[in-house]
Amino acid sequence: MLYALAMRYDIDDVDSLAHSSLTDNADDKGIDVLHFIPETKTAIMIQGYMAKDETKPAAKASKAADFNTAISWAFAKPIEEVPKPIRVNVKDLRDGMINDEIKQIEFWYVHNLDESENVEKELDAVEATAKSFLQTYFSGKDISVITQEVGNRTLEEWYKNKTQMIMVDDRIEAELKYGGYFITSDYWKAFHTTVSLKWLNDLFRKYKKDLFSANIRDYLGSVEINNWIKETCSQQPSNFWIFNNGITCLVHDMSYNEKDNKIELKGISIVNGAQTTGAVGQVAITSDGYLPIRFVTSDKWEIWQNIILYNNSQNEIHSYDFRSNDEVQKRLREEFKSIPNTKYAGRRGGAEDIIRRDPNLLSTEKAAIALVAFHGGPTLTYHKKREIWSNENYGRYYNNDLTAKHLVFTYALYLAIENKKEELGADLNNLPALQLEEYEFFKKRGGMRLYLAAIGQSMEEILGRKITNPRKLSFGNVSWKTALDIWKEVVNKTVMYCGKLKPGIENGILKEEFVRSSISEFKVAIASQVTSDPKIYDSFRSKVRYD
Repeated sequence: MLYALAMRYDIDDVDSLAHSSLTDNADDKGIDVLHFIPETKTAIMIQGYMAKDETKPAAKASKAADFNTAISWAFAKPIEEVPKPIRVNVKDLRDGMINDEIKQIEFWYVHNLDESENVEKELDAVEATAKSFLQTYFSGKDISVITQEVGNRTLEEWYKNKTQMIMVDDRIEAELKYGGYFITSDYWKAFHTTVSLKWLNDLFRKYKKDLFSANIRDYLGSVEINNWIKETCSQQPSNFWIFNNGITCLVHDMSYNEKDNKIELKGISIVNGAQTTGAVGQVAITSDGYLPIRFVTSDKWEIWQNIILYNNSQNEIHSYDFRSNDEVQKRLREEFKSIPNTKYAGRRGGAEDIIRRDPNLLSTEKAAIALVAFHGGPTLTYHKKREIWSNENYGRYYNNDLTAKHLVFTYALYLAIENKKEELGADLNNLPALQLEEYEFFKKRGGMRLYLAAIGQSMEEILGRKITNPRKLSFGNVSWKTALDIWKEVVNKTVMYCGKLKPGIENGILKEEFVRSSISEFKVAIASQVTSDPKIYDSFRSKVRYD
């Protein structure tokens, strides 16, 4: 289940994914995973099945029917009756729907066999059940429902999507009302033209997300910018050409018949324009409309990679891949060579990295989240974590003051918090009330990041000294595993105060004003703790370097 999510959404840190989303428990009521994607306002509920005999023709349809039980517990049961292992996740789901933070719910049945018609029929019934419950318990909320069987064929397709630039390998023809022209160089050939909205609509409806195998992002669904595109497409199709920047496609080959004004393409992948394509594909095309497009081919792999890089670098949402070769990331990679048993890539891994993870690898995404939260930006890490890499934010956190040692320092704190949450959740039925509250806090969306931020903002109280530049804090040249062990002391002694932070996640999930005030309350509690026991952090202080 986690592998499917990681493949589908380019998540390279499966451990963090498990901490935040895995609910699999004997009393999980059919909710094995509940994962939230804030950027697209999506919740994904997963039911898993692992067949011991992988030669079976299909997975149990009855396991897919377990979603009906899951829906009842997730949408309708009184929250105090919901079992402890899933209570926090369910409350977050309901709050998200009520507050319009969740606009789409996907139900995945993940297994290790081939997809089947029986399961598909069962999932159709699940979709109808979910819509009925939403109408009853969340009336007035515009929440879409999607069901999907994720078996061998789907996983294979998603894997190929990550490893092949062009998934759609068919021959495709397009009529060109306004003609077009070639531009060539020694290493590439491009054809610039105009295609109809109807042609793009048909293309998306036939191939769906396979069209975006060379794109950094898939179609994101009904986010605001895509709703504007749909509106233009349906209400002002004649103006679409002048309102839209157009799209860029990679193809294996192409030929243009000037006499018939047609182009034939061999293979296609939309490298820039996924949002345009997806939005156009969702609208019924009733009148003529056109958009600019260019088709590009090359026999140089490096050219293809750079086409992907530079065609996406001006998008609002930036990937850390775009920063992997800047001077700060190069310097950090060099510095990490002197840190034992720790590897830093400075970019997202590929499909193979998800399967065969290096045990010493420091996750680029988690490292960024830890760094930004520690330095006062937990809201950014939750709501807009991709914007950490934007021009507006990147230099604030990744600058000449940042060292590999400090990155290990903040990264290990995140791991220590995750470990504490796992420790608390090991035996929920026998957990004392105070520790149960601590566990439920960590399970809440944004809880661990807010707690990390609170510790980061309380370092002067913990260390008992003035800290003018927190980026100078480190444990020296130690591995992240050693740093993790050091941080456990602080986490164990401060976790009792996480209740001070609850307003920061219970009033709209990490809103700035509530975050600031709750962290202030946390700092006061730490200061009081140190006053009553001045030597409480002496062991930790002896291991911290400030240079």
